[in-house]
Amino acid sequence: MSRAPKVLAGTIAGIAGVLAFPMSHRPLTIASPTTNAKSNSSGSSSSSGTSNSSTSSSSSSGAAAGSTQVTSATGTDEAFRYGDIAVKVTIKGSKITAVTMASQNETDSRSQEIDSYAIPQLESQVLAANSANIQGVSGATFTSQAFYDSVVSALSQLGFK
Repeated sequence: MSRAPKVLAGTIAGIAGVLAFPMSHRPLTIASPTTNAKSNSSGSSSSSGTSNSSTSSSSSSGAAAGSTQVTSATGTDEAFRYGDIAVKVTIKGSKITAVTMASQNETDSRSQEIDSYAIPQLESQVLAANSANIQGVSGATFTSQAFYDSVVSALSQLGFK
């Protein structure tokens, strides 16, 4: 009989813990790069002074149909819990040909270790998908989200669909 109050108290404490857990992350599998509210039409950086648009062509529509011009843009510098990153995306015609880090700053050695493992995988995912529609890397949720947001920003600047 004395077990019931303990079970009830434990259940209430467990439910309160679940309800108190922050659920502020956004999904990584958003397919359309033009829906990112962080990108802007002026192409200015959000915080680090990193150049957001470095195109190697004079065409304003970097991903125009049949285009074989090589164009690149740097996405917004995305701050996350353990640092900040900005991603440079290069396209040729309708294909993403390169994804590289334009800037990367971590707050501690563990974050550096995680990013050194996760970022090459994220770059490969973007190249394989030929879009920002990536899955992210388990254990690197914050890095994956910041990487995704910066890629979306760069693709939006390039007019890449």
